[in-house]
Amino acid sequence: DVAQVWESLPESKAVPTDFAAFRKAVLRLYPGSTDDTRRYTKTDLERIVSKSAAIPMESRAQFGEYYRQFLMISTWLEEKGKISTMERAQQYMRGFHFDFQEKLRTRLMMKQPDVLPGDPYDIEHVTEAAEFLL
Repeated sequence: DVAQVWESLPESKAVPTDFAAFRKAVLRLYPGSTDDTRRYTKTDLERIVSKSAAIPMESRAQFGEYYRQFLMISTWLEEKGKISTMERAQQYMRGFHFDFQEKLRTRLMMKQPDVLPGDPYDIEHVTEAAEFLL
């Protein structure tokens, strides 16, 4: 039980209470929790993209799960300069099963005709198209 582990720390019994020391002791129990430079990697993003692409997208719930995971990891990677906006958009589209990608592209070509061939569609536009198709 997490509470029991925290209570076993000597810092939890300090008198007077020193919250800063207690917090530091708790964080030591979770290696990597204070190193914000390594929270996610490109491999983490590629893993969820590949996992999602392997299964046909059949429901909004399934799409929502992919979208939330993708958003959490890719936003962090982009903010830290580890991926570009273009790479992020390309990866997002790759997260859809091949058959669904074709449907998305058809819908996006109608809704976003000015996007040049080879350029990725904005994540927002892909999201709107996916929601429409599901």
